[in-house]
Amino acid sequence: MWNAEIYNRYDKERVQPSIDLAARIKDMKFQRILDVGCGTGMSTAPLVSAWERAEIIGVDLSKEMPSNQCIIKAEKIFADKFKEIGKDKYILHSAPQYYDMVAKCTNKIEMWITDYCHEMDNHGKILEFLKGAALRPYIDRLNEEEQELFMDEVMKNLEIEYHDQANGKILFPFKRLFLVGQK
Repeated sequence: MWNAEIYNRYDKERVQPSIDLAARIKDMKFQRILDVGCGTGMSTAPLVSAWERAEIIGVDLSKEMPSNQCIIKAEKIFADKFKEIGKDKYILHSAPQYYDMVAKCTNKIEMWITDYCHEMDNHGKILEFLKGAALRPYIDRLNEEEQELFMDEVMKNLEIEYHDQANGKILFPFKRLFLVGQK
């Protein structure tokens, strides 16, 4: 339900959290690593490099990545076409819920949240970024004319939500939850 080609155009932005994770926990020893939400697998590469002897399993159970408010606001113009979309979305939990899931298996846990701010040239680049994953379930339900109307609405919301910086760039925040459990 996502477009790997578009998704991979922003590989630098998408792989940075994995690079940061590997750097933060580089001194830990692992026999097995589970990379949940690995997308196309590009985020798994830094883990493979850092822990060559570990068994590394990358999974992405979703048919899409979580969408943002700009998409949700635009849903209203084709509400009848999108009413079933909730069944395809990620099941998201709060940080404490994820912690409790891991705590069932270990009492040695590290957890943190990082906000990444991707520097984008314009609102169109943000829209293109979203087309790689978050917008796929919406686009796939619309004909060409409806897609154009929907994208215009998303773009309008992006322009309201994300403002130009002094240098003309736009900062596009992306929150990441890191959770490391060791046995």
